Amino acid sequence: MRFVPQKLRYTMMLVSMSAVLAACGGGGGSSGGPSGGGPVGGTPDEGYAILSWEAPVTREDGSCLDDLAAYRISYGLAPGTYDKTETVSVEDMSAVDTGRSTDCGKIKSYSYVVEDLGTASWYFAVQAVDSAGNVSDYSNEAIRTIQ
Repeated sequence: MRFVPQKLRYTMMLVSMSAVLAACGGGGGSSGGPSGGGPVGGTPDEGYAILSWEAPVTREDGSCLDDLAAYRISYGLAPGTYDKTETVSVEDMSAVDTGRSTDCGKIKSYSYVVEDLGTASWYFAVQAVDSAGNVSDYSNEAIRTIQ
């Protein structure tokens, strides 16, 4: 059984310490935010990226996702090509309540810091993993350029 990717895909954001730019929507303009493929705000030589997203609460079949176990954070140097992956347990992350909920429960927001990024444009995507090892589709792709 697969997760509803839209719950993750349309809410992932790539942020830096000095600016927050949402990567909302299934595509969009070329305004320079992650959904448009441009750089993310902040000092470009900081060497890290902070990824933030809302947790999925339903599966593809509409049933509640009540056994979310981890997130797979993938990144690399080319769009859609992720040669680095970090899997982080939900228990090891702090969640923030967004104040919104569905029939399946409260919607929470998670963040993760990817450190030690070298000079390059880095492309990021996140996947949700349940306790049985089922993996969602990738979120939208976000980009962070380190100079």
